[in-house]
Amino acid sequence: MGGTLMALCFVGIALCTVLGADSTVALVALLLVGGLGYGASFSGTLASLTESVEIRHAPEVSGIFNTTLQIGGTLGVAAFGTLYLTLLRNGSLPTSAFFVTSVALAVLSALAGLMFALANRQHS
Repeated sequence: MGGTLMALCFVGIALCTVLGADSTVALVALLLVGGLGYGASFSGTLASLTESVEIRHAPEVSGIFNTTLQIGGTLGVAAFGTLYLTLLRNGSLPTSAFFVTSVALAVLSALAGLMFALANRQHS
């Protein structure tokens, strides 16, 4: 569910870019939906992970999970920032580069949502 919300957020941002609807209210609303998706995905995953190990290992699992989030966030900014800047350098307009980057983020979010759903289904 959370990955789907994040994917919808990025699809909405991509559509706003294409349609020229650069409203601050629309962007804030879309980012709110994406933030809710992010929170839903990772909070549920952390709960599922810590419940699947013995109580004495739960702090280590939580620490590894949160460290992974930080590293993943850093790598994501680097990867998608590189994609955006590479598109600009190769002659794309800023709106085109932003559209492609938003679509790539939507695809990744949808895949993450699918992986969360599969992991939670196997755990149940």
